[in-house]
Amino acid sequence: PTKWHKELALMNYVMCFEVVDAFIIPVAASTVFSSLDTFIRDPVAAVTKIVAEIPTVSTFFMAYVLMRALTNSAMDIARVVHMLHYSLVKVTSGRTPR
Repeated sequence: PTKWHKELALMNYVMCFEVVDAFIIPVAASTVFSSLDTFIRDPVAAVTKIVAEIPTVSTFFMAYVLMRALTNSAMDIARVVHMLHYSLVKVTSGRTPR
């Protein structure tokens, strides 16, 4: 496998982790902790309750993914601006290290 394939595989693992960490765990945790006494009396109701909670947590997850995407784009732009600034200073300052 090439370096590109390794990076792609790593990004797949990272995305799977993001889904589990930011979507599945909050759905299960918020549902279980919000109605623990109901689950103890009627365990079958857990599935219905979890399914009812998915739309509220999915809104959070979509906002989280959007925020991560926009943050990464902003960081890429910031790196470009830094590189342009470095190149401009390097050209205009002359050859001395000062």
